[in-house]
Amino acid sequence: MKFQMKEFKKFGKVKWLLIVLLIQLGFNALMLSGLLSLPSPIYGGDYYYQLGQTNHVKYGGNPVESATIPGSLPGYFVLYSAIAGKIARLLNLDAIQAEFLFSYVIVILSTLIVYTLVRKVVRSDDLIAALVAFAFFSVSQMPVVKYTNFSMLVMMPLFLLVLYKFVVDSSIQNSLLLGLVYGLVALSHGVAFISASLLFGATFLYYVLWRKNFKSLIPYVIALAVGLPIALIYWHAPFFVYHGEVSPHYDEWNTDNWSDLAVQKKFVIDTVKSYLANFQNVKSMLVSLMTLVGIFVLFRKNSFIRFALIASVLITFHYLVTQNLFGIHFIPGYISSLLLYPVMTLVFAYGVHYGAEYVKKSEVKKLVYCTALFTLLALSQVDEYRHRYDNPFYSAGEFPPHEVYSSLGGYLVNSTSVNDVILTTKEIGFAVNALSGRKLVITRRAQNDPFLDMDPRELDAAIILYGNDKLKRLELIEKYNINYFYWDGYWLNSEFDPLMLFYSPENEEILNKYGIIYIRDFTWVDPAMQGDNYRKFDLLIITPDNYYSLEHPWHPDLDPYLEKVWNFTAEGQEAAALYKIHTSPLWSCTRLWLVFGFSVAAPDYFC
Repeated sequence: MKFQMKEFKKFGKVKWLLIVLLIQLGFNALMLSGLLSLPSPIYGGDYYYQLGQTNHVKYGGNPVESATIPGSLPGYFVLYSAIAGKIARLLNLDAIQAEFLFSYVIVILSTLIVYTLVRKVVRSDDLIAALVAFAFFSVSQMPVVKYTNFSMLVMMPLFLLVLYKFVVDSSIQNSLLLGLVYGLVALSHGVAFISASLLFGATFLYYVLWRKNFKSLIPYVIALAVGLPIALIYWHAPFFVYHGEVSPHYDEWNTDNWSDLAVQKKFVIDTVKSYLANFQNVKSMLVSLMTLVGIFVLFRKNSFIRFALIASVLITFHYLVTQNLFGIHFIPGYISSLLLYPVMTLVFAYGVHYGAEYVKKSEVKKLVYCTALFTLLALSQVDEYRHRYDNPFYSAGEFPPHEVYSSLGGYLVNSTSVNDVILTTKEIGFAVNALSGRKLVITRRAQNDPFLDMDPRELDAAIILYGNDKLKRLELIEKYNINYFYWDGYWLNSEFDPLMLFYSPENEEILNKYGIIYIRDFTWVDPAMQGDNYRKFDLLIITPDNYYSLEHPWHPDLDPYLEKVWNFTAEGQEAAALYKIHTSPLWSCTRLWLVFGFSVAAPDYFC
């Protein structure tokens, strides 16, 4: 009997956590119900790019290498792809199903971490901690099928938790733990790593230098000694090969124009409104109110949350100094979601805790207070779930990927190597990579290695596809070790993201040399990043005027090296085809003929 009472009391301490976990998992299940594919556009959608990374790992690719461009860094960071890909590989699951399964794991991890964070830092009870964990993980964030959300919901709250434990007790154990998590954060997201590094630096400045607590210097060294080697698994090349220099104009076209004072001002106003004066719905009004209460109380009490708030605000708005004085920034919008959001959740938690303390003389009042908050949050979650179809791409997830790409993906998985390279248009390649994990010559710039200059690749792809020099074409096929060429009927439409180069006299001269038709235009680089907030550039854009025909857009001189190995027909007509590019002795013989200037008809073997 005593044992049973003891176990019942233990259950009572975590009953609210269990309730929240069940509710969150239920919402995640609802958000996944009916999905046969990802709720995202297959051409250029973030979720599908992430799927390509997952498939790359599933089929044996190196997680630290790009799933799309050979020899480059992964466009999306290592940790999520490695875990989701290993789940798919170990359980023999389709990559989409593996990501959906991993979403449940993330819901559990995030809820447990935020719950523990509130219990430790705010020193609140089970009910308050569970309530805040419920508020933190919104239905709008489900399902979690991308590395950014994984970093925001799991890795950054975990970093805050171990950083707090380290500040309270800089033991060797806590130093090692902080170093381990810091290293994993570095592998989870680039801006998360920058944010964590700046917050770690601010912690050192305040708790060691400002307080002149030099005896605690060694634990910081231990944490860095553990974390940095883990971080260098990815960051070695950015630090020591590229020296932090991204490809030309990358940090200009790929984000808001932070040199514009209007953009700077708008971000400050929007950020303050989103956290402190958000009246979009009941939940946002409630969170804003309790956050304001938390800020008011903080400056009389909890020192760690106060420090974290001040530090995260300064880090988020760093660009006001760094951009205006040095012309650099660390993507403030991402810092806001990855760092400021978890910290503001702690501030919100403190406001909720203070409200509970205010009515604590009556357990009934406290229960009514917390129940009211819980009910409002739950109703908001239900409302968000009901509006999921407001996103036009969400309903698209109720259908499987188009049978063309499903069939092609199956062929590539069964008949090719994970490191084989495919030439096609950027957007078609995006879809092909997503469902197979196979590599490409070219793809969208925005979701790739920021240190890789894409101009030479896009130029060379144009020469292979449309150029008038047979020997140069062969040289480039060998240079990029291209194994396959893919065409389908979406080719023309896919070039809403066309081959393009930043203008230079050298680029223009090369295009003219190889007879490639182009236009020069002052416009945006990425079709998804247009408007007043984004910079325009002087660009050379390859046009469809180069097409031999709509059904055969590439130059006929490429045909002698192509052998059709797969095709797809619709209504009796060929709608897609995959060609093997040959590197056999016959190809070498063909090259020899071309050197002597003979016109070669394609042998039947290549057709």
